[in-house]
Amino acid sequence: MIAPRFLSIILDEPTAEADRGRHPGFPSFNVIAGGPGSLAERSASGSFFVGEVSQAPDPYVQQRLQVERCLSVNLLITALDAMYLSWRFVALFAGWVRPGTGLCSWSERIDGDKVLQTPEARAFYVPHAILGLGFHTGCLWWWFLGRKLGMAYRPHLVRSLAVWLGVASLLTVWFWPLLLRLEALCPFCPWNHVLTYVALGLAIRAWRLTPHPPAHQRLRPLLYLVALCVGWFWMWQLGWIVAEQTGVLARAK
Repeated sequence: MIAPRFLSIILDEPTAEADRGRHPGFPSFNVIAGGPGSLAERSASGSFFVGEVSQAPDPYVQQRLQVERCLSVNLLITALDAMYLSWRFVALFAGWVRPGTGLCSWSERIDGDKVLQTPEARAFYVPHAILGLGFHTGCLWWWFLGRKLGMAYRPHLVRSLAVWLGVASLLTVWFWPLLLRLEALCPFCPWNHVLTYVALGLAIRAWRLTPHPPAHQRLRPLLYLVALCVGWFWMWQLGWIVAEQTGVLARAK
């Protein structure tokens, strides 16, 4: 099944294939061919090995892995929420759907469609939903792809994630008054902000539990990831601006 496979990749669960080739009797130690003196990979417990000299095993490995799994699930749910809100905003704007028929339209008072059609939904030039889409899916890409770089880059990865989640959390302080003074309430929008706060707390906790590598790593892989995620965010913002200025969505009505 595609969905379980995707979730297993996001959560970075070990598989049977990952256990093959490990030294018998030492399941957490990976051996690289080349004989004595060759480099050894990091263990599954998060330790770093260079030659025959190793750091002490990470005493917080289980706690850190649990926090990272919770963070992965949180980022995935927040990204899905942002995807739905963005789709609904565009569909309402283009006239593809009738107001009051969405998943977030529960009653006269609790109606996300009404909220998405208010001027407050576009306090900036770009709709809030599109901003959230670019940011939260960008965070998911950053976390998902960054973990593939290995434990040596994990401190930089989780620290940067915590910083930007902190910036987003500060911006939500300005969004709350906009939501609370509306005549209708969107049941999905507040959860997006709350999940951002939870993700910030988890990222900070993961940062404190992540061991630092014994040596500096090359910055190029990390810079590629930065360029990808920043470009991803601005692609959505520019895409909306171009679509609105050219009247693509208006012609679709």
